[in-house]
Order: sequence, then structure tokens, then C-alpha cells
Amino acid sequence: MSDGVFAAPGLDLRLQRSSGPGRASYCVRSDSIAVVDADASPRAGQVRVPGRFLASEYSGARIIGLFDVDAGRPFEVEYYLGHRTPPEFARDRVYALEWPAGSALLFAEA
Repeated sequence: MSDGVFAAPGLDLRLQRSSGPGRASYCVRSDSIAVVDADASPRAGQVRVPGRFLASEYSGARIIGLFDVDAGRPFEVEYYLGHRTPPEFARDRVYALEWPAGSALLFAEA
């Protein structure tokens, strides 16, 4: 973390609150992430990451969308079928993954 940005391999994530430099883990609920068209205008207060759709995985009451965000492993977006229906994603198409900057949890390393 440095200057209001959490940096990870392939990602720079804007932080809502400024924090001092140091190492930390960044967490966001996979069911709070919106997948929007890559050309859509960014919404205020959102963290936005481009992600190439890889595949969906059905797991009972939920579907997990897997996206490549160049971070070394797939990024998961979760859809609980009782809460929201996932859109039809096109394989290898790039989308924008968004979530409220304030919903991220940071766990600083000691």
C-alpha cells in the first residue's frame, strides 16, 4: 500500500481511505462485484478492474464467474441465484469488474 493505492502483481486498486505504506492483504466479497460492459462509464466511488471472462462454474445455489485480471490466478465473481441472476458472459470478452471502494477490507501485515 502506498499513496492511496493497493498494488499487487498486475493490479493497482484505489483505496477509499489513505493508509500508510506497507504490506497488506486486500479482500472484497466476491458477491459484491458487478460485471459491466468494458465501455460503460466508470461509476463514482467504485474500484474498476478489466477482466477477460474465462468460464462459469455452477455450484448448487450459486454460479461463479472466473475472470483473468492478469494477477496470476482467476478472479471470482459470485452470483447467489436467490439474489441475482448472472448475465450471459461471452468467453474471452473483456468486461469491467467493479465494487465500492469502501467495501474492501485491508489486513496489514505485522
